[in-house]
Amino acid sequence: MPATWSRSASGRVAVHSPSGSAPWKDVRDAPVQCSLAEAQAFCAWRGGGARVMSEAEYQRIVDARLDTK
Repeated sequence: MPATWSRSASGRVAVHSPSGSAPWKDVRDAPVQCSLAEAQAFCAWRGGGARVMSEAEYQRIVDARLDTK
């Protein structure tokens, strides 16, 4: 679990930031800035083969989008 998250005794997950804390369900679609370690922890927590894409994979997506403009 990422360092900025916590789980209560009832199993609810909260996300903490400098501006405060919020339940995971309220912020699950919000953009975030996180470290590679936190992104990898999220993928491990989520399961199902989730992983952080490589820099090369990301670059191919950016290049493909630029080619369509």
